[in-house]
Amino acid sequence: MGLIVVPILFIYLIIAIVVTYKVGKIPKTWPKKLLVSLTSILVFVGLVAGDSIAGRIYLQHICAKDGGFIFNKSVEVSPKYFDVKGGFQANSRKLLSDEGVLIEGRYLAKIKDSRFGINNKMRILIYEVVDTESEQLIAQSTQYAYGGGWIENLSLGANYQCPIYKPSENVFRMVFKMKEIDI
Repeated sequence: MGLIVVPILFIYLIIAIVVTYKVGKIPKTWPKKLLVSLTSILVFVGLVAGDSIAGRIYLQHICAKDGGFIFNKSVEVSPKYFDVKGGFQANSRKLLSDEGVLIEGRYLAKIKDSRFGINNKMRILIYEVVDTESEQLIAQSTQYAYGGGWIENLSLGANYQCPIYKPSENVFRMVFKMKEIDI
């Protein structure tokens, strides 16, 4: 799909140049010609990139307003919840389900994933760990992502995320630490 975009954009660019040139010749005075030509250029650029620009601006707004991280404490759990390299692992399907995953019979870990916006291009991911005995929120990470504009999706696809989000800082890896086993 990505290669077909190149000739389409090339044809679009030629049409934009021709239309801008022709429209720019209509007014008689130099300032009006410049104004009409700039307006034409803005319209052609806006048609291609307007949704992407607006989407990224909105993403930055909601990231600053609602995105973020709450971390109250880490907890030690059995080594069975860790892979060979020591990274926390859990059934990702269960994490994404409504019931989540119960760790050590006490800590409920889950991910709430939903989409919103025009064409469902915006996404919110909320990672949570709750202590079911005390009903205390142990950690929560709210992250937003934007799937990009139409031209980006035709060519490469896009996935913009909140700047505060670092994939290496997985909430579950920060909360759950492996218990030392006495031998």
